[in-house]
Amino acid sequence: MQNDRNVIPWYLNGWALIGALIIFWPVGLLLVLGRVKTDRSFHGAAARSLQVAGWILTVTFGIVFLIGLIGLPSESNKSIAVAGIAICLLLTVGGCILISKGAKLRRIISRRRQFISLIVNEQSTSIDSMASQLGCRVEVALASVRAMIADGFLPGFELDPDTRFVSRLVATTAASDRTAFVLFTCTGCGARNQVTRHGGSTVCEYCDLPTVVEAA
Repeated sequence: MQNDRNVIPWYLNGWALIGALIIFWPVGLLLVLGRVKTDRSFHGAAARSLQVAGWILTVTFGIVFLIGLIGLPSESNKSIAVAGIAICLLLTVGGCILISKGAKLRRIISRRRQFISLIVNEQSTSIDSMASQLGCRVEVALASVRAMIADGFLPGFELDPDTRFVSRLVATTAASDRTAFVLFTCTGCGARNQVTRHGGSTVCEYCDLPTVVEAA
């Protein structure tokens, strides 16, 4: 596994996205969702960015909104005051939307980690069994695994919707070759990865999150 990730434009990096979310949250939200679709390693950071920006907007402009309402009766130019209060309300609502989007993405990430743990780490194959272990409906588990395969979070796996079984197309490493590899668990998705023992920087096979692996 080599780190051949594309260079990310500056306006799609961490604080640039948070700034865009705060300055004009609809555009910032579109930028975040756009990167989420093309960068598997960014999902955790995206959830944090959405919630950080959302709380900043909600708390800051929520307070300003309340202050504006209290002081409205004493304002001489009520039309300007009402316009300002309306803008604060829109920004507060936008903050709530960002918090909700971030929370939803966190739930998706959490459920994805559960499926990766079962499919990749424990080598489970039955969707029905996974649904039972995770306490969800079979249809939900089936849709989740199908989406993970489509989005590239289960590379080398295929799903048979009729039998509801997951199988891996890529052959596993022969026992005689395993001494040349070392295992590491990704902090992003929880998958156990197998990489060569040369050490250095690498990326997770399942979510592209970079990590440093010690040479054995």
